[in-house]
Amino acid sequence: MIRHMPLPRNLVAQSIKDEYTPHDPPFNWYAMGDSYTAGPGAGDLHESNKGDCVRSVGSYGPQLQDDWLYDSDNVMTFLACTGDITDQMIKNKLPEVSSDPAPDLAIFTIGGNDIGFAEIAKSCLVGQLGKPKCDDLIQACVPTDSPEPFVLCAKHEITGQGIRLAVTISRISSRRSMTGSSDE
Repeated sequence: MIRHMPLPRNLVAQSIKDEYTPHDPPFNWYAMGDSYTAGPGAGDLHESNKGDCVRSVGSYGPQLQDDWLYDSDNVMTFLACTGDITDQMIKNKLPEVSSDPAPDLAIFTIGGNDIGFAEIAKSCLVGQLGKPKCDDLIQACVPTDSPEPFVLCAKHEITGQGIRLAVTISRISSRRSMTGSSDE
């Protein structure tokens, strides 16, 4: 299943191949983010689940860990939490990144809750596309679609420890072609 998810697999492959960063076994990495990473509904709860995070064994982190294709062993620290927004990630999860042993890679997916993805999905994907409520929700999220503050903060917090950082961010395009209008 994870073999068909190129982003996490490619990030790990590039980090392992990096000749400039020593990688003494095992390969230590973090899977961090919101529900996209936590995987609510993707099987049983993961052993690291805390509170309302709903970390599932079927999300990409545990799948990648279990379906490891590389020569070295790996240790994944699973810090994803359903419902997290960018500020919560910065305040609550970045301090949990340990420097002993230093991770070789940290993969973040964040931003869906910042833009109200659940409400957008509920209002827009259930036969409401093009309706005023859907259009209003999409319009309201556009000012928050800039990743720069999070990326800069995460880069400062993480790369200072010599950790390779990969960030994926959910965003709604400012072009509203799906509703028939556009911002040009």
